[in-house]
Amino acid sequence: MIKEYSSTIYNKAIFSEDKNHRYLLERVWDENKAIATVIMLNPSYAGHIKVDNTTSEIINYLVDLELDCGDGEIITFGGLKVVNIFSYIVTKSKELKNIDYYELFDSYTDNEIVKAFEESKIIIIAWGKEDKKLYRERKNKIRSLLKQKYSDKVFYFINPDGSPSSHPSIMQNGSKIKEYDFTSKDI
Repeated sequence: MIKEYSSTIYNKAIFSEDKNHRYLLERVWDENKAIATVIMLNPSYAGHIKVDNTTSEIINYLVDLELDCGDGEIITFGGLKVVNIFSYIVTKSKELKNIDYYELFDSYTDNEIVKAFEESKIIIIAWGKEDKKLYRERKNKIRSLLKQKYSDKVFYFINPDGSPSSHPSIMQNGSKIKEYDFTSKDI
């Protein structure tokens, strides 16, 4: 006996008119389930049709995630919002240093970040471990926002050995999420 399955995934991307910035990437596969926002360093060229490996890895993780809230409630996920602390599109983060700092993000970046945070059940920090001066100021600004308004729903990826995972594209099998510790600067 065989059984056929099909589904439609809603895809959305918000870009600047010149396509130098991507403010939001969204995928929804089950609108009756929770949405997770993942905040990373900078976007790739993935869009409403084009996919990238990182987004695929996160979706695969979220499809299987059953988050135990500790009160008997289990949350499952049916959607993903991806935002970035820098909205300027580069394929390798080391290229960010070649761009003027104030061109790396704009007011639309922060607007979409806040909107995604508001609309999500959880927020996963996945911007990497690098602590370069270029990144530090911006990470600290977003950390402050997260701590003030969303501290009860912030997580990060950890490897099976308990160490922080620096980026979703290199998550190990058996990786999990853990509540974010705002006193730690590991991530």
